Amino acid sequence: MLAGHNQVNLTLNLGKAFDITYIRLVFHSPRPQSFAIYKRSSENGTWTPYQFYSATCRDSYGLPESQYAPRGEDTRALCTSEYSDISPLTGGNIAFSTLEGRPAAYFFDSSAEMQEFVSATDIRITLDRMNTFGDEYFGDAQVLRSYFYAIADFAVGARCKCNGHASVCTEAREGGRRGRECRCEHNTDGPDCQRCLPFYNDAPWRRATAQDAYECKACECNGFATRCFFDKDLYEQTGHGGHCLDCLGNRAGANCERCKDTFYEREDKVCINCNCDEKGSRSLQCNARGQCQCKPGVTGEKCDRCEANHYDFGPHGCTPCNCNEAGSADNSPNCDPYSGACACKEHVEGKRCAVCKPGFFNLDTENEFGCTPCFCYGHSSVCQSAPGYSKVTIESAFARGNEKWTAEDVTAQPIPSEYNSITQTIGVSAPSRDPVYFVAPDKFLGDQRASYNQDLSFHLRIGENGPSPTVQDVVLEGSGLSISQAIFGQGNKLPTVKDQEYTFRLHENQDYGWQPRLTARELMSLLSNLTAIKIRGTYTPEGVGFLDDVKLQAARRGAAGQSAQWIEMCTCPEGYVGQFCESCAPGFRHDPVHGGPFARCVPCNCHGHADICDADTGRCICQHNTAGDNCDRCAKGYYGNALQQTSNDCKPCPCPDGGPCFQLPDETVICLECPKGYAGPKCDLCSDGFYGDPTGRFGDVKLCQACDCNENVDPNAVGNCNRTSGECLKCIYNTGGFECESCLPGFYGDPLSQTKGDCKPCQCSPYGTNETKFGPLICDQFTGQCQCKPHVLGTNCDSCEPGYFNILSGEGCQACDCDPIGSVNHTCNVNTGQCVCREGITGLHCDQCLPYHYGFSTDGCKPCDCDGIGSTNLQCDPSGQCPCYENVEGRRCDRCKENKYDRQHGCRDCPACYNLVQDAVSAHRSKLNELKRVLKDIANNPTTTDDSDFESRLAEVQRNVDKLHEDAKTGAGSEDTSLLQKIEDFRKQLEAVASSTTQVKKWTKQAAIATEQGEKNVTMAEKTIERIQSNLKNTMEYLQTDGKAALQKALDRSNEFGQRSAQMSDIVRKARTKAEQQEDEVEKIKKIAEEAKNVSSKAFTLANSALNQQQNTSNELRKLGGDIVQLGQKLEGIKGYATMTSARVNATHEDALSVYSDIFALILPDINVPKIKEDANIAKVEAERMKTDAEELVSSHTELLKDLNIQMEQSEGLLQAGEQQRDKATELLSQVDAAYAKATEAVETGEKIFLEAQETYATLQKFDKQVQESRAQAPKALKQKPNITQLITEAKIKTNDARLALAGAQTNSQNARDSAQDAQVKYADQASKEADEIRQGAQETKEKAGKLRDEADLLAERVVETGRNVGQLEQQATRDEDLTSSAKKNVGQAKSDVSDAAKQVQKALEEVEAIIKELNEYSDTNDDSQDLNNLEERLEAAKQEFDRANLDNRIESLTSAKQAQTQWMKSYQEDLERLVAEVDNIGEISEALPSNCFKQLALEPDP
Repeated sequence: MLAGHNQVNLTLNLGKAFDITYIRLVFHSPRPQSFAIYKRSSENGTWTPYQFYSATCRDSYGLPESQYAPRGEDTRALCTSEYSDISPLTGGNIAFSTLEGRPAAYFFDSSAEMQEFVSATDIRITLDRMNTFGDEYFGDAQVLRSYFYAIADFAVGARCKCNGHASVCTEAREGGRRGRECRCEHNTDGPDCQRCLPFYNDAPWRRATAQDAYECKACECNGFATRCFFDKDLYEQTGHGGHCLDCLGNRAGANCERCKDTFYEREDKVCINCNCDEKGSRSLQCNARGQCQCKPGVTGEKCDRCEANHYDFGPHGCTPCNCNEAGSADNSPNCDPYSGACACKEHVEGKRCAVCKPGFFNLDTENEFGCTPCFCYGHSSVCQSAPGYSKVTIESAFARGNEKWTAEDVTAQPIPSEYNSITQTIGVSAPSRDPVYFVAPDKFLGDQRASYNQDLSFHLRIGENGPSPTVQDVVLEGSGLSISQAIFGQGNKLPTVKDQEYTFRLHENQDYGWQPRLTARELMSLLSNLTAIKIRGTYTPEGVGFLDDVKLQAARRGAAGQSAQWIEMCTCPEGYVGQFCESCAPGFRHDPVHGGPFARCVPCNCHGHADICDADTGRCICQHNTAGDNCDRCAKGYYGNALQQTSNDCKPCPCPDGGPCFQLPDETVICLECPKGYAGPKCDLCSDGFYGDPTGRFGDVKLCQACDCNENVDPNAVGNCNRTSGECLKCIYNTGGFECESCLPGFYGDPLSQTKGDCKPCQCSPYGTNETKFGPLICDQFTGQCQCKPHVLGTNCDSCEPGYFNILSGEGCQACDCDPIGSVNHTCNVNTGQCVCREGITGLHCDQCLPYHYGFSTDGCKPCDCDGIGSTNLQCDPSGQCPCYENVEGRRCDRCKENKYDRQHGCRDCPACYNLVQDAVSAHRSKLNELKRVLKDIANNPTTTDDSDFESRLAEVQRNVDKLHEDAKTGAGSEDTSLLQKIEDFRKQLEAVASSTTQVKKWTKQAAIATEQGEKNVTMAEKTIERIQSNLKNTMEYLQTDGKAALQKALDRSNEFGQRSAQMSDIVRKARTKAEQQEDEVEKIKKIAEEAKNVSSKAFTLANSALNQQQNTSNELRKLGGDIVQLGQKLEGIKGYATMTSARVNATHEDALSVYSDIFALILPDINVPKIKEDANIAKVEAERMKTDAEELVSSHTELLKDLNIQMEQSEGLLQAGEQQRDKATELLSQVDAAYAKATEAVETGEKIFLEAQETYATLQKFDKQVQESRAQAPKALKQKPNITQLITEAKIKTNDARLALAGAQTNSQNARDSAQDAQVKYADQASKEADEIRQGAQETKEKAGKLRDEADLLAERVVETGRNVGQLEQQATRDEDLTSSAKKNVGQAKSDVSDAAKQVQKALEEVEAIIKELNEYSDTNDDSQDLNNLEERLEAAKQEFDRANLDNRIESLTSAKQAQTQWMKSYQEDLERLVAEVDNIGEISEALPSNCFKQLALEPDP
């Protein structure tokens, strides 16, 4: 220590921003009396204090001593004296945690302040003052020099600052300096992932959190721009902030959504300039389609090129072409109309199409693309045809057996195959619905690069018609790749029962249809290690297939036959050798190691200590006392720098027994293997874990001996004890003391237990435990029981008593207060306080009904179930009454008021004729109420009299009544049948109707049960799909998390220990193997999903076939519907006559009721017997007259009844036709059942299959229901005749009612006379009882008839609705057919557009290449400006050719078409759900139809 040099700064540059976790210092000297830790967040930023350490915090730094930051000041630097003591003199440890003691650390993800606090690019340790025992006051320079700073270890725990957008931080070099940078994800960029990638500015950049990655989103430029910026104003207005720059395609706008000025928009929404050629056009103006007006002999949309087979566009015409036939497209010579350059094949170039493009060879007429690409394992693009190869054919003719061909199913399970020696074929039979594949033997596999651009052919036939092809019919696998296509690809036919030949070209071009589409190199890689050829053999469930004559064209060296020029011989670059550059030259090795022929060759890296290395592993054969795979270190027993690349880099160690050593930067050599317990450069110090004084520097000589810390220290840690005194410094297992012999405060257990770690933390919950005034939460030293707050339980005070919750409040647990009526019990959720509610009840305390429920009670709340049509609101009042529309009534608002109908349209008023009935009913009700009142008065206040004249008159009335009674009996029918008996018979008929109604309801219930079971099946299928999706998601998550975590953990451990041991390498390989296995599982799941998609396609094909057959059924149904309409028109006439008859009967009924009511309104003492008799006679005469009118009406309608019988016969014919249509629909339904069975099996692998099969089933079932409805409508005509007869019968019954009423009046008069003779009460009661019986019987009859009328009205409404649905479904079928045709047309047009665009682009590229070539050959001395002008015109023409290709807009058009198709699919799904609901409704209507219909008029109105 010298004057002025007491302060020392140590600065650590981290190379980039890190999130600091901790900083640890180990002092070799005594720890300073005052020192501080600083950090800065940028390279040139200001230094910010992290932590101060001082025995005098306030004097040294002006800060109070504190270990905890107050809330709100979490980033304030604290000062503590904990590490400022002079003891220990050496080995003092200092640990600083950036988040410890700072409340905001618990909210780190949401605290920007804390995120900035832990971020640092540099760490500085400022040593401000030494511990000197006060010697600085004496000023002795010699003494002061003995004080010094010495740090033995300086460690910083941190992670790369990547703002949550990266999980890997890699090494990088910038400006010659090594550092680290984040491997950014979520479309972010920058060393710290602090900004979005270019073109990902649609949303503002934000730091990722555990809840949201805040991924940067790509700008939406509709494919017309590659640059954009974030527009804050635009983001606030629209929610999308990406503002596009430099829009292509002549477009403008924030999203390139509109055309630039002076451009026109074509029908495909592409902005195009007219650009009419001045020389070839008559006018520069084009039409709306962009077509210019051309001069004679000129063609093209812009009039800018010659006609076919000509070129040299100019005023004098065009010149003929001279193109190479082998290199010309389609082997048909044709040249460019401007330059004369020929139209070459895809891999051919040159003005005359005479040479292959770079990277290609072997110009061949038979090659569709002209030349073959150089493979060379990707190491060279220069090759030529190899000599000595001839064409061969690998084939299996099955002349003597199956030739090792096998069969397997989609899960690779072997399936037996059979060889037929007569037909010389092999056959397979599918044991289930899954297809079976023929698998090729080894002679077709291996290195088959010679089959590139050659044919694979075979003969195939199946045993059934109606095949269901998929995209996995022909499969090739190899080198980890797989390609496939449908059996009808490349122009082949669908398999049939006849033998057919199939040929497939092995080429990557999209026209050949291999999926997925590979590059030429990828396809050759697959063929270089072909592992499987699979040919699908069965195309129907449990079908059979037969394979024959399989051929694969190839080439072999030295074979006899036609020369094969398509085999390459590569010109290899430096470091590669072999015909295909598949090997490394001497002095080179593969990178990566064991990479195979595809790996690149790099020079051996042996640092000048070896001449050769292993070509596969790269391991050097080291010399000059060096070791390592790259000779990058000295061998054991030697020291030096092996990277200087000289023979004297490594020298022998000056250590005993040739032990290893290490050379320090100051060239001091330190021995590394000292005796146990000793250390130091010369093995003269006690090593870590030992104490003593072997040199006697601090007193007597003491040998080094092991420290005794009762095994409560980490044996792998450094500095466990003081090397001089033996005091334990790093007690673990929560122990303390000189020898770690006791538990620390806040812990309990036995520190000296043989099983270490018995000192366990109290584990007291900070929310449920009473706090102490100091230190951590304390528990009992022996049991660990914490001191709990009110209503808190548990050893750790971490749970609430039953009926209490919210332990996190810190004030104990709160009562649940659950409503005793609405809750199941008194307990609640321990976190939220939510009680367990009964059904239909909600609320935190279960104290209120759910919306659309009522009736709060111990049974829960009941659903309102308000009718959606008749209710103004689905919420009912507390009594359960729903709010009804006008003219609607009922608790659920589910029926119309009296004299109203058609609830679906607001309960409209009945026709005017029903108002008369309503008025009559109201009048009858009024009179009956008056009659009821009179009878009640008679019963309650009977009047007696003693008038003899009254008795005689009453006797006369009695006789007249008896006579009327007999007349009434005679008019009622035969002598042995009374009117009451007829009423009883009518009552029995009503009971029969009620029984039929009950049966209808039973059938309806059965239909509902079947519907519910169907819904359960749908639910089970959806759950199965969800499980598949969940398994797939879990697999992906496991691969993304556990697999990567295992690999990363292995790498981290390897880096931590600084060596690549064999054990660590094995762990890494196992982790990688596990990750690859998970990836394989994902691929298998994807294959299963793809197979599900294929099965879905088959189901869709079957559905289309069924729909075509149903179209014919629909036409016949429409014809049947027309016949029914004609029959209905005739029935309307009959109904008119019946209405007239009904009106007369109602009038008679009204008159009879009026008489009936008037009689019973009489007061007994004022009875006028002659008047009664006169009225009875008048009523009798009127009744006879009505009877006569009714008989005349029947006779007048005889002809009408005959017409009705004829119409009935016609209806029976129509009914038979309907039954025939139903039989056809039944056949269609059986086909639907088969399709549905397929879909049910496939539902385990994809939701799409289930939905399409269900759509097919529901559609056909709907047509079947329509046939059933048509059949049900036909018998209606038969039911009109009983209705007319019934009306006549009712007229007779009402006449008898009037007579019966008169008889009742006479009886009542007789009873009144008798009651005057001391028996009046009995007979009066008897009269009242008989009147009540008649009234009750009439009331019951009316109620039953009213119910039947309501049911008939409801059924009529359903029939009308069904007819409307039939029409809508027919229109929907027509629209679907139109959409299907439109979709096919659009697909064909899209394919044509893509092909045309590709040809246009290729043509333009070839023209540009020809121009470049001519420019390269152009001589500087050539002064022909005309040639330059021609080249310029050709270049402009090539540019226009690119513009005409219009790639951007065509891609946009295809994208829009895809979105439209997606929207259509969504619409179809919604229509499907609607149709399923309508089918269920039709089923209910069908079940509700009774076997017979009865229309009964009420005998009496309601009282």
